[in-house]
Amino acid sequence: MINYNKSQEILIKSKINIKNEIILAKESLNRISARNIYSPTNYPAGNNTAFDGYAVNFKETKGLSSKNVKKFKILKTIAAGDNPKIKNVKKKFGELVGDIFVRSSKLKPIKFPSYEFSSTLDEMPILFILASQIKGVSTFSNIQALREKESDRIENIENGLNKIGIKTKSTKNSLKIFGDPSVKMKKALDKKNDFVFNTRYEKNAGSDDDTILTYVGNQVFTFICNVLFQLNISDVLFTYVMGSAKVFRSLKIKSKDFSFCVELPVKVKFKNCKMTCLPSYERSRIAGEKKVNEFKDGFLILISIIRLFIFKK
Repeated sequence: MINYNKSQEILIKSKINIKNEIILAKESLNRISARNIYSPTNYPAGNNTAFDGYAVNFKETKGLSSKNVKKFKILKTIAAGDNPKIKNVKKKFGELVGDIFVRSSKLKPIKFPSYEFSSTLDEMPILFILASQIKGVSTFSNIQALREKESDRIENIENGLNKIGIKTKSTKNSLKIFGDPSVKMKKALDKKNDFVFNTRYEKNAGSDDDTILTYVGNQVFTFICNVLFQLNISDVLFTYVMGSAKVFRSLKIKSKDFSFCVELPVKVKFKNCKMTCLPSYERSRIAGEKKVNEFKDGFLILISIIRLFIFKK
């Protein structure tokens, strides 16, 4: 690796006629060299760089100095050589969704950047599970909001990981996971059942987020599904579910809306899969708004039940 002055010296001594020029950053847009310049060697040996860098909007830096500082919000970080592609972007349930294509690599322990937390709130449990399969210690800080979700996400994930042999250490607002790839996640699955559904309407269960309308609607749809399909579950619209990924893929779920709630357990029944229910407690929502439209989504769920009953698929 050589510094700027050394590289300038090499260029000056070369046969290429290059003049020094100092211009403002705002005037550098769309400027190109007068001729193509080719390097005799491929360095770095790949289509990426090993250097860290930052991209900022020039207008945001106007008037800044060591005495007039400004905080910038990090909008996105990309690892060197990484170029994730996002396709099929669309809006579902009020949020943008899409297919993200990334390259696989060997996972390493992480110190999760707290500035990413607000945009990955609901994905954190998945990251915790991934961290449990990475050799080393992964640290997640400033995540206290997870304790105030519908359930205490930190406590629940920690209890689950501990039961299968993964060590953890938590505080009110942080979690350390001592990853161990030798511990297989399949040990956590109930071997007697292909799917485990949660329910808010049994002993030691409940909900602080239910309304009279959603409660009545749920009871009606649960009754209909139990009569038509013999599901024998008490909370058909609660989608906190654990199950076999292999079996799930074989179900060929078609729903793109909240009718997924009934299509999943009904198709599990069609496949003669084994399933059970466990009590769960749903806390009040502390942020955001429900994306469920009781009448619109209720109608879609009813249509789905009729379709499943008539066509059995």
